[in-house]
Amino acid sequence: MAAPIRLLGTEGCHLCKEAEALLRAALKHREPRLTVEIIDIIDDPPLYERFGTKIPVIQISTLDPPLTWPFDSGEIEAYLNLFSSS
Repeated sequence: MAAPIRLLGTEGCHLCKEAEALLRAALKHREPRLTVEIIDIIDDPPLYERFGTKIPVIQISTLDPPLTWPFDSGEIEAYLNLFSSS
């Protein structure tokens, strides 16, 4: 079963769009396929309170802490590798 990866952000966030492109590029050749769930933190008050000033955020449920902005493709790969080895 593919593990969901949550990308936390909000509409109109240009950094969130950049993060989504970086994340999708990092996932393109990975097996098993991992799914990306886009979460708008405006719709989730607890997420907004926790991450409102830190978006975009990449979060895999089994890893803590999540990866918060700023990050680059190398840091995304390292974060995904943590998941693969857990």
